[in-house]
Amino acid sequence: MDTETTQIFDYVKDETRELVQGGLSFMDILETIIMPRPSYMQPTLFRFVEYAYMETLYLEAGRHDYEVAPALAEKLLHTELRGVKQADVIFPFECIKLFIPSEFRLAALGLIGNPEWILVGRADSFVEEPSLGLSGYVCSMRAVCLSKGGTPQAISIPLFGGKNTSDIKSQEEIAVPDDIKDIVDGFGERSHNSDIKQFFSWLVNLVMYITSKETRKDNIATNKEWIALGDGRIDRLPAGRKKERLTRHRRSLDPGYRIHIGVDVAPLGSAREGSSPTVRTLVQGHWRNQVCGPQWQERKLIWIQPFWRGPEFAEATNPIRVLQ
Repeated sequence: MDTETTQIFDYVKDETRELVQGGLSFMDILETIIMPRPSYMQPTLFRFVEYAYMETLYLEAGRHDYEVAPALAEKLLHTELRGVKQADVIFPFECIKLFIPSEFRLAALGLIGNPEWILVGRADSFVEEPSLGLSGYVCSMRAVCLSKGGTPQAISIPLFGGKNTSDIKSQEEIAVPDDIKDIVDGFGERSHNSDIKQFFSWLVNLVMYITSKETRKDNIATNKEWIALGDGRIDRLPAGRKKERLTRHRRSLDPGYRIHIGVDVAPLGSAREGSSPTVRTLVQGHWRNQVCGPQWQERKLIWIQPFWRGPEFAEATNPIRVLQ
């Protein structure tokens, strides 16, 4: 971004942060910041506000970072959403940061660039599509990031309506289908972009995996200097000014903790060429509503991972999906 655009972006971030802390909703913030400006500026400001709003939610929630293992990222791409309902998609916090493995490129499809990380959360939105009978406020899943040039990018999909909405006027709510698969599929068809559908399906699966009771989570520091000063290095120093100085310095550092997810998920593998007359088929993963608890009165979602069925060296009958 050029200097003038950067200054506008910084102003929008500061203004948005103050308005969020003042209790305003996303739609109120849009109206406050964008409406008084000239029409030619509004599309750019809208994108700036979207990013600034999500970043503020992320900081206000306490900065929760998740690092996604490559094998998990790939397998969730092959996991279907059939049977998943709105109530099953619960964000652990208002907004989280997802660090994406470099080998799993997320070019969301030309829509949010090819980021190292994305911010994902829920926010109220206004949807206006008269041809489809949609006009009103809904709760959306929003994903934002910064491109390599520092330009904010954002895309969102309306997921929640009716009783699951928040900070939305009841008389203006949209009746959003309860089945998440129907919502995501329909959104992809309306936008004429199957990549959007694939991207949001992956995001929904990832959020559900994070909040699953069966998920292993490892909290690991990423700040190399903080790590280097640990491991007993300071403790081994004799008492004195150097030890005190290094101790104070380490305390001032941000450990950069990230919650690593999917480290125990095995790679999907690949179909190899061969001369076997039989074939190898990729069976899609899905979510099973498993009965549990006393007298089997409770239920919990269990992730059934995708896998290859058939001889290892047989020809594959369906291609592996690649989000790039």
